[in-house]
Parts: sequence; structure tokens; C-alpha cells
Amino acid sequence: MAISTTLQQRVLVVPALPPIDKYIAAKRVMLDWEGIAKFRVVFCDVNVPGPKQYGEWDGDNPGSAILIDVGDEKYHGRCQSAAEMQKMKSHTQHGATWNKLQEMANRNNATGYLKQPQYSVAKMIREIPHLFADRKQGEKETWAYGMDVVDSYFWRLDRREWETLFADSQYANLRKMWEAFGITDQELADFTLPLYFRRMFRSGRPEQEIMRRMSWWLDHTKAVIQKHERARRMQFTPKRLEIQGTQATAGLIKVNDYFESGAFNYQWLGSGKLAVAVIRNRFGGAVIMSSAKHKTNLQPLYEELARREPTRWYFEGRFASGHMIMNQSWQFIGITPTSMTDQQLMHEVITRTEYGNRKTTEKKSDLPKVGAQTSAKTKDQERQPAIDPTATRLGMTYPYDKRG
Repeated sequence: MAISTTLQQRVLVVPALPPIDKYIAAKRVMLDWEGIAKFRVVFCDVNVPGPKQYGEWDGDNPGSAILIDVGDEKYHGRCQSAAEMQKMKSHTQHGATWNKLQEMANRNNATGYLKQPQYSVAKMIREIPHLFADRKQGEKETWAYGMDVVDSYFWRLDRREWETLFADSQYANLRKMWEAFGITDQELADFTLPLYFRRMFRSGRPEQEIMRRMSWWLDHTKAVIQKHERARRMQFTPKRLEIQGTQATAGLIKVNDYFESGAFNYQWLGSGKLAVAVIRNRFGGAVIMSSAKHKTNLQPLYEELARREPTRWYFEGRFASGHMIMNQSWQFIGITPTSMTDQQLMHEVITRTEYGNRKTTEKKSDLPKVGAQTSAKTKDQERQPAIDPTATRLGMTYPYDKRG
């Protein structure tokens, strides 16, 4: 009796604008289901999915979609990364290569070290989708290129000697591309374009494919840097009101895109000019953030907003750098925008923000924590340049290195 070789068609759900640990977690799923299933990746653009989303993902087979850090499958309070969460759920043996990537994901979530090197792929996968007029197309395209970088760790690297790049004249164009990076072999870092270039070359990929893929990354990286630089030259003038009972101020600004939002955060929250800011996007959605330079507690404000508009607001209080209340963030653009006016939002902010007090929260889980972090600074953290913690909470890294 012949055995069917038809692959199952499955849906793999990841959060919108997924960071690198989601890519690594997805690779675990794909390895576990290799030869059994073929996946269609979809991006969840709401923080808490409901029946509508699950129905779209599962189709006629309830529970068939595989979720990575979405809904009840979030890793917070359980382990250190979505990759580790997937490892806990996997029923297969874990190879040395993937285990190494999972350890990188944990370390990056604790320190952000993968986003710091020059030409960081881990940084660019969060920002490149914002360049596209069609965000969904941007996510889809970035995912495909980003997963190829993850896949490169599993390639055979004995099909072309590295030295031939410099010795063989047929690789003159590739050699120029490599030399433009301006780094030595000793400076190669994980999840960066130079290491990816080297892996493509050594794996025997055709020259045209290497040029095409590297050009995609370099062109989009350059465009991201230009967008940030243009936004940071802008002067923002928020509407400002004094927080009740204090001399600290809150402000409201309307921005056109992710890059303007980052620049505003840097100028007004990162500097401490504002203690709290309401940032509204062009769709009417709002994010309320506190500055790392002021001690504020936004929990009472969140409770009132959630009472007025249930399911539209989400509170993020895990970061010591400050609180966030999100209605429609740049990541979760599928949430219905608040119906509150600017005046109503600002009234709630200035009357319900507790000043001089901040508590961090951590979501609890029945699952045991794995490899809990200590409070002491790691060597990675000690080596990092000064980064604005307010911007970092939105996946933005400042200051931007001109080299990309």
C-alpha cells in the first residue's frame, strides 16, 4: 500500500511585527513538522484574539492553527522567550544548532544584544515593514527574507571555500559588496548581514541570488535610517497640561507614522520634558506612555479606560522604565480605535495619573519559570551604549548608528 506524500496545510500564527525570538520559535515548529505539514504564516494584529480571529485561523478544523506567543500561548511569566516556550511544547529531540538559536533568543530578550551590532537583522525585521504602504505585504515580505536568515544556520557550508571570494575574479562583484561592509572576520556577529552574506556564499548560493537578497536588506535598511533621520529633524509641539496636584506635565501629539512616533518619544519622553504622553495615530488609535525620568503609575488610568471601553485597552507594566497603555499600537493595528476625544483622553490622564509612584507587574502563570534572570547586570548590559528606555519599549533603538 502506497504511503501518501501529500503535506497537511496548516496555519502558523505569530504576532504582528514579530521579533527575532518568534522567527526562531517558528523554525522549531517547522522542524517538528518537516515532511508532514506545510505552513501558511499569518500575523495577529490584535493583542487579545477573539472568536473572529480563531475562526479565520482554524477554518473548518477548530484548534488546528499553531500559535506562537499569541493568545493563551504567550511566554511572559512562563519562560524567557517564545523560542523557549516552543521548546517546552515540542515533542521532538532538539538539535544543537536550534538549541543555540534558542539560547540567543533568551539572551537577546534579556539584554537586546542581537539588535546592537552594525547591520543587525534582528533590529531591521521590526522596522522594515513600516516602510510599506501595505503593512501586511511588508510583514509577509520581511518574514520571508528574515526566515532565510534563520534557515542559513542550518545550511551546509562546505560547498564553496570562503577564500575563493578573494582569489577568483568571477566573484568580483560579490567581493565589492563584502568589502563595503568594512568589517573583519573577527567582527562577524550573529543575525547580521555580513554573517548572512558569508553563509550564502559558503553554501554555494548563486551569485545573482546573493546579490538580490543582500540588495533587498541593504536598500530597506538605508530607507529605515533615512526615515528615522528625517523624523528626528522634525519639531513636535504637543498640547500640554499639568498633571493634577503636581508640576509635571502630560502632552498629546498626533503623528503620521511609526518613525514620527519614535522621534517624538525621543524628544519629549526620553528627555523627560513630559511625564506622560498620549500619542495618537492617523487612524485615531492611541498609546499612552510614561517617561523613564518620572515616577508615574498609570494603572488607575488604565482601569478607567478599560471600564469605559472594554477590550480596547491593554496595560503593559512589566518594564521598570515606565508604563504603557495601548489602544491601537503600531504593532496591534487591528484593535478598534478609541472613540474618546483628545480632550477626554487628556482629562483622564491628568486626573488619574499617580505621580511619584510606579509599580511593575508581571503576568503570572501556572507553568514553572525556566532559567529565571537575576537582577544583576550581565556583561552584555554593561557593554551596551546608552539607549533611551522609553523608545526601547516600542522596539526603537536610539541613538541610530549612521553605519546602519
